[in-house]
Formats: sequence, C-alpha cells, structure tokens
Amino acid sequence: MKQLTVITSNEPGNLADITSALAGEEINVENIEADGHGRRGVVVLTVALDVYDLALRTLRENTSCQVFTEDALVVRVEDR
Repeated sequence: MKQLTVITSNEPGNLADITSALAGEEINVENIEADGHGRRGVVVLTVALDVYDLALRTLRENTSCQVFTEDALVVRVEDR
C-alpha cells in the first residue's frame, strides 16, 4: 500500500474536495484519517498500489493541497 499525506487549510469542505477528486477517478480509499492543527488540516490516506500514481496525480492537479507520499506497511493482528 501507499500512503498519501495531504496538507490543506483547516476549513469546512476541504476533506470533501479531496475525496470527491478521488471519487471522480473511481479511486477507492482504503483508510483515511484527518485532523486539524490550528489553521492547517492534515489528511492521511492509503490507496491500493495499482491506483497510487493516479491518486497522487489527481490530488496534485485537482486540489490546492500539498501532497506527500510514502510506503505504508499494513499488519493484521488478532483482536484479543
């Protein structure tokens, strides 16, 4: 999996803009977390490797956000 970290302003509707841009390209978000830090918003999301390049390009071209990338390691453990 690949992880995308999106830095945006902390304003209503920005998360919707990010997810709408991805939905417009039929990109499935595997996991998403969002948090506000003062005037900045940070959204961390993961997408499948086969749509990673498209997701990165889509966010960079269709939003005013800064997008950073890194590999993500997913570990499944038993819940007990």
